[in-house]
Amino acid sequence: MAAFTRRRVFQALAVPEVAQAGYLYVALVDWKNPWEGRHRPALMFGIDPAVGLLDLPGIPEQLDAIKDEDTVLFDSQSHVAFGPVPALLREGSRSAPR
Repeated sequence: MAAFTRRRVFQALAVPEVAQAGYLYVALVDWKNPWEGRHRPALMFGIDPAVGLLDLPGIPEQLDAIKDEDTVLFDSQSHVAFGPVPALLREGSRSAPR
């Protein structure tokens, strides 16, 4: 599937019914579970935090945090094979064991 060109995204903004347009980057990445050392494919989405393209629960409140490099949001409903990341985050930790 081909990506939209920058020009097409700006053309969409000319349509009165379009309030906002931006890029949604999607990639299949290799996730290493740091607790078990196992690798697993994970679907990753990328946005420009300045645009705030995704208006999903929990994301608008985290837009400032994801402006930092090497920072991701983790879906608490993700498969347990990714590790106990949601529990770690609930405890206030910002990183996994190394």
